[in-house]
Amino acid sequence: MCYHQEVVTRYLYLRPEHPRLPWIQDLRRRYDPLAEKVPPHLTVVFPFPDPRSPTRLVSLLNEFLPTRTFSFSLSGPVRDGEYLYFPVDEGKEMLAILHDALYEALPPGLLSPGRPYVPHLTFGRCRTPEEGDRILRELRRFDREGEGEIVGAVIGHLEEPDGAELIEYEKKLKFRSS
Repeated sequence: MCYHQEVVTRYLYLRPEHPRLPWIQDLRRRYDPLAEKVPPHLTVVFPFPDPRSPTRLVSLLNEFLPTRTFSFSLSGPVRDGEYLYFPVDEGKEMLAILHDALYEALPPGLLSPGRPYVPHLTFGRCRTPEEGDRILRELRRFDREGEGEIVGAVIGHLEEPDGAELIEYEKKLKFRSS
């Protein structure tokens, strides 16, 4: 008997809590076509075609992700091509280590060569460089109010045809003791 395994475009992101998250979600509603489908997040494994179940990725996540929440902070907005995002300042080393460990264990060829990982929280996409620059000028006084916490991780994919997010696995982190 032969079973057909559907290929899905799977991803892994971290769930943040941050004082500016409501404001960032408002920005996402204005500039990000995925704002109503996927909550604000920090991507660690970018979408990739995966013909398998998420079991391997779940195992890797549980191996490499800390069990306790950890801090992060955001710096001012930037544009990279069509993407608009807030780079992670504090905590970027932890995110880069997690990203690298996961990609080393995943099948080769998933990373874009010559493109370093920049931990960030995307808030939009722009149609033209001029539009992106205009949006950045509007946000020039971004208030980096406070630190945030990474509180969990999600493995999921977007369902066809409506693009709704299907969460296949979620890991919640334990809050650190004060």
